[in-house]
Amino acid sequence: MYIIQQKWFKTGLASIEYNVKPATSKHQNNTAEELSGRLRNMMHACSAKVPFLRVYGREPVFFRSNTTNISCCKVPKTGSSFWGAVIMAIESTNTSRNVFNINRNTIHGHNEVTIHKVVKSDTKILIGRDPYTRLFSAFIDKYFLLGNLGRSLRDAVGAGPYRKDGNICGYNVTFSQFLEDITHQVFKGFQINEHLIPVSDLCDVCGMKYDMLIRQETLNRDTQHLLRKVDLTAFKRTAIQVAVSPRGIKQTIHSLIASYLTDYATYRKDCPSRVLHMEKVWATLQIQGYVNTGVSYPKQLFENIREYKADNITSIVLHAIESRPMTNEEKIKQRATFVRRAYEVVEDETIRKVQTVFMKDFILLNYDLTPPHKR
Repeated sequence: MYIIQQKWFKTGLASIEYNVKPATSKHQNNTAEELSGRLRNMMHACSAKVPFLRVYGREPVFFRSNTTNISCCKVPKTGSSFWGAVIMAIESTNTSRNVFNINRNTIHGHNEVTIHKVVKSDTKILIGRDPYTRLFSAFIDKYFLLGNLGRSLRDAVGAGPYRKDGNICGYNVTFSQFLEDITHQVFKGFQINEHLIPVSDLCDVCGMKYDMLIRQETLNRDTQHLLRKVDLTAFKRTAIQVAVSPRGIKQTIHSLIASYLTDYATYRKDCPSRVLHMEKVWATLQIQGYVNTGVSYPKQLFENIREYKADNITSIVLHAIESRPMTNEEKIKQRATFVRRAYEVVEDETIRKVQTVFMKDFILLNYDLTPPHKR
């Protein structure tokens, strides 16, 4: 099957031209043109009707605002949870600002509709992300940290627990094993978890007529551009603008920490040591570009902490961020370094399988097919 799919791509993509380069402009007046270019490229690629490999999973789900008639396709690991919070803030009758401070897991299940209930006249939003970085993000969030997906892979490969300093926490699975497991499931025609399905399959990219293609890489800027056109109260507009600006870092960190603590409560048997769990969370925040890699994990602080609550841990993390602040360019570089290192040890054959599975995203959403460590 894999060889057949490669032949499809070699013969079927010749008619597709990349009409727009990945986002690079920093000027607001170019945003509208860039967004239009993304849609044109996607529509052109869809019209080529290349027989891409189909990946099976749940039906498309959208965060929908009845107030503004905005529907955003829900895709894990692209920033759609943030858009779920935006929709919740728009629809909220309480303090919109608090929405961005709550456990991100509580966003899900609210203001959601299936694809059949999306109104034709809605402004329909799709959020894309580089497949390579999206996969690495899913691995860190669901396999490096705690969760059922990590458990399942651990059992499938007989990996056992992750061990350090006499303690155990999580699953001793590698990024390569993770990628091999996903591609194997796809080629066998199995149903795939929503965190691992290509955006194009999860959102019916060529079947649904989208009005805006947002990139996770330019999420804040693209979001601000759209919201300028939406009729909101001054209070709600300010709350959302703060969340998408650098001033929203406290809310972002608090939301992340709260979700990690919820997962810890659920999967604590996989990680008896809170201190080791927090060390992995600290590493995750560095991988995500929040905490400078020059700031070591303050193990003693976490050994002495009395209550493992989101407020307490957020304060420690924010102090670390403020002690070694980074520019936006430095954050991007730090994140890219982790992604590059992750793919450096992956076999070329495994990467080719990943490209086969996610070829639709690379082409329709216009992302670079070149692996991160070879760019």
